[in-house]
Amino acid sequence: MRIANDDTLLGLCIINVADHIGYTATYDLNAVPLELVERIYSHYSHLTTHRRAFQQHQPKAHLAALHQFATCWTPAAVIIHLPHDLFGEALDELKVVANFLKHLQLNGRCSVSSLLNLTVLLNLTCLSLRGCVGLQQQALPELLKGLPQLQALDLSGLPAVTDSLAPALSALQHLLVLQINNTACSDVLVEYLSYGQRLHAWQIQHGGAASERAAQLQGMQLEAGQRYIHVRRHAADTGQASQWPRTKVRQWHLAHTHVTARTAELLMCLEQLTFLDMRGTAIQASQLLPLKIRFALSAIQGAVLSRSAAVAAAAVAADLFVCGAGSGDGTSRHTMYIEDDWMQEGVNELVHASDEVLKMEAEQAAKAAETSAAMAGTRPVLSHAAVLGSLQPGVYPLNPSPRTAWRPWQQQEAIQAPPVPWDPHAFTAGGLPCMPPGYLVQHSHQYQQQRQQQGDLQHLYRPPA
Repeated sequence: MRIANDDTLLGLCIINVADHIGYTATYDLNAVPLELVERIYSHYSHLTTHRRAFQQHQPKAHLAALHQFATCWTPAAVIIHLPHDLFGEALDELKVVANFLKHLQLNGRCSVSSLLNLTVLLNLTCLSLRGCVGLQQQALPELLKGLPQLQALDLSGLPAVTDSLAPALSALQHLLVLQINNTACSDVLVEYLSYGQRLHAWQIQHGGAASERAAQLQGMQLEAGQRYIHVRRHAADTGQASQWPRTKVRQWHLAHTHVTARTAELLMCLEQLTFLDMRGTAIQASQLLPLKIRFALSAIQGAVLSRSAAVAAAAVAADLFVCGAGSGDGTSRHTMYIEDDWMQEGVNELVHASDEVLKMEAEQAAKAAETSAAMAGTRPVLSHAAVLGSLQPGVYPLNPSPRTAWRPWQQQEAIQAPPVPWDPHAFTAGGLPCMPPGYLVQHSHQYQQQRQQQGDLQHLYRPPA
């Protein structure tokens, strides 16, 4: 909203606050009505664009201003477009909206290797990480372990997503939507996630008497790069077998993965299935017919089954993160909370401003280290004994220090320079007289120690006879 031409008293006050916040003044915006805070932020956004254009932008002041605005933000959903070289610490700023944020999407192609700072978002139910292509494989299970409340998860296109992630996914007992398109997952992951449901169906089929034998998963070995699973079963009590988690996932996005017709057989044991996308796999449309009949689904495309055409259009045609959290009938809906649009913009700007400050500080630290190294030079600082015992014949300062240390080119010039006549009255900056060429060679280290024990050190400062 443009308010630059607002000449009312309220408009002038808003302009004045926007001009000074973060730079020269601090305000308690919690005492201001939210609609006025939105108008102040709108004017501040235009002012920030103007400051950047005229090189008047101050990153730290800008970050301080956004922190003051953040005290009023209550966004339920945020989409952040990450730069490739984002500092992972910049995502720590999301903690200011941790009590309100439920839907988070990280888009772009970011090289961040770990996202453990997202575990502070305790109310987060929908998470999309398809932009975090640099995420390391060992970091993903730790992240999911800290977000047990997730109901929708999008890991499409991440190289870190493999069958080894199955245990971490099975621990998400509230998960309803799973998007793992364009990953290396295979039937192994689906078999792991669906085992609880298949075990439950086996119990129903064979009765639940305690005297009857039940199958229980004793061990599972997943080998990297392989597409098989080794399962050992043994007799166990029915109550113990029922402790295996039963997945609640009802939307399966498996396009362009390594799944086969085996996955279609495994999904038959589910209680609910509202969407299935298996495009780009080895499965045929005819092999999905049993699933289509059992769950009353419609064939949208050859390998896409859905109960809702709108969901299929969003997931297949638009390639969106279809968040199904909160839908009680099993259908999905994509909730974006349009009323919080300016807050979403503010959170985006807050993360980017923090990243800008971190990069500026890192650049300043690098320049300071480079300057310090240039001032200190590359010649080591040695003691008098080390100098007397290690220097070759020539003219050298006997008390090198950071201020008088020679640069490599200066040392080379001194070595290549012609011999300088020795002056017994010449002194270096360190306070010791210069030695004549060849003098240190004539007086061995043992001879110097012998004369030092006798208490006579003056021979070191006199020319040879």
